[in-house]
Amino acid sequence: MSRDVLFATAAARDFARLTDDGRRQVREGLTQFASGRRGAFKTLLGVKNGADLCRLRVGEYRIVFDDSGPKVRVCGIFRRTP
Repeated sequence: MSRDVLFATAAARDFARLTDDGRRQVREGLTQFASGRRGAFKTLLGVKNGADLCRLRVGEYRIVFDDSGPKVRVCGIFRRTP
């Protein structure tokens, strides 16, 4: 069963700024995670306000999202810095 993926305004802006290949990678990574919690994800510790945030690694991108409800809510997309 696949869950819906929602983008916050800032995350949608981040997604639009990616290259075509970057958007494809992020889209595929989120689709795999939403359909079965597959991928290189990690629960983030020390997040304020009790949010259950996770990080998903997709190539050189990091996707921060809330996985606590029935939908995956993407908060931000960041490029990995060396």
